[in-house]
Amino acid sequence: MPGDAVEQAEARLHAWSRERAVIAAAVRGRIERRYAGEPRAALIEDVIADERADRHEGRRTEEERRAWRELVASASDVARAGEVFDAIVERYLHDIAGGFDRTLYRAVIGVLPPVLGLAFHPLAQGVQRLGERLVIDGPFDSLRSLASSATLVFAPTHSSNLDSLVVGVALRRAGLPPCVYAAGKHMYRYPVLGRLMANLGAYRVDRAITARLYKDVLKDYSAELLDRGFHSVIFPGATRCRTNEIESQLKLGLLGTTIATDRPVFIVPVTISYQVVLEAPTLIRHFLDGRSEQRIGGDPRPGARRLGAALRRLGALDQSVVVTFGEPVDPAGQPAVQVLRISMPPDDATRWLAIALTRAYRRDTVLFSTQVTARALHDLAVRRAGTEDIHALIGLECSALRFSEGEVYAAIGAVVAMIRAGRDHGRLDRSVDSNDPASILAAAVRAWAACHPRSPAVVDGHEVALDDVGLLYFYRNRTSHLAAAADRE
Repeated sequence: MPGDAVEQAEARLHAWSRERAVIAAAVRGRIERRYAGEPRAALIEDVIADERADRHEGRRTEEERRAWRELVASASDVARAGEVFDAIVERYLHDIAGGFDRTLYRAVIGVLPPVLGLAFHPLAQGVQRLGERLVIDGPFDSLRSLASSATLVFAPTHSSNLDSLVVGVALRRAGLPPCVYAAGKHMYRYPVLGRLMANLGAYRVDRAITARLYKDVLKDYSAELLDRGFHSVIFPGATRCRTNEIESQLKLGLLGTTIATDRPVFIVPVTISYQVVLEAPTLIRHFLDGRSEQRIGGDPRPGARRLGAALRRLGALDQSVVVTFGEPVDPAGQPAVQVLRISMPPDDATRWLAIALTRAYRRDTVLFSTQVTARALHDLAVRRAGTEDIHALIGLECSALRFSEGEVYAAIGAVVAMIRAGRDHGRLDRSVDSNDPASILAAAVRAWAACHPRSPAVVDGHEVALDDVGLLYFYRNRTSHLAAAADRE
């Protein structure tokens, strides 16, 4: 029964901490088999070189640094290579291991909304309304049934630091089982947040570590959890998308572990669609500065004042988030209804999985007034400037970035028509009146003004002026796949 699947998942997660030693032993066995016959010295040298590298994220604690210094000192003794190798694996496992407290989980799920309501008493009504603004959609009956007989891996798009919370709430509301998930170690620098994640299903991923051995320990840890029936959340994009495009360049490292499991595993694409993304200015700035591959370490601490400001901004919006669960996919790229897996090399299977996820994300994305208006304004700017180069557009004179209402309404109508004509490339949110471009523009400008200190565009009399072209580009990019699709068709 579906309800039993949720109870079983909670019980399995609750036993996770008690079974830590058993799971660690199983992972060590996987590592031994993986590296059977391979000299340990070169692997140890790779680890030592990585530990000596400068770290901007996931910095070691003093206790960790002391332990690693001892390991490095021992590594010079070739006769102890096997012992040092085992100790390194043990350190990695200690760093990665997560846990789950069912009592804490139920308390957080049950108490968090009213606590927020009390903490922000003037916003109590707005906080209650926030629950209504999380819209979930998907084949929930079939997913609940499948959760009873197979392990589910939910693979969401990744645009915001809110994604993990949004997915967790969506799973609960859909009656789907709680999951383990990989969390960036840098998030643990916040004491309260780190303590919660350590007991609510997260295991740590230090993306600053490049050593091959660490990556294999992480993959084998994930694979062991899957084989033990732990439902999981894995973000294929690994980190937040800097440009807001629907992800297509997926990093399937951990998802790749689903291909060779000992029990049935199905991957569920989860498309998270936001009307606004609170950290959009930071994300697009990293892209424009050529720092897309760099970790973003400067996100502000989520203090009460900042959270209150975020709630006030979200309270001004007509709609916030739509979470769409797609049809489950076999790791070999086949729908769940085709239960027999295709026999193919792992690399080919991973490639097919990436294609299947990208198709699902594009099909299930929901487009709001903000994305529609941004696409329309960007198209007008491109036509006027004669270039699509974003840096050239940012450098245009202000007078070149003003458009009449009539121009904007016509451009919005063209974008709406393109979305409605597309096949499997997304849909308009129900809040968007496709027959009223004026209301689409007004809703977008209102949402931007409520969310960002500097808006992508503002209405000035009977004209629309672009104010932050980079931020406009961020919102426009959610529709970038539509142009490619139109060109092909």
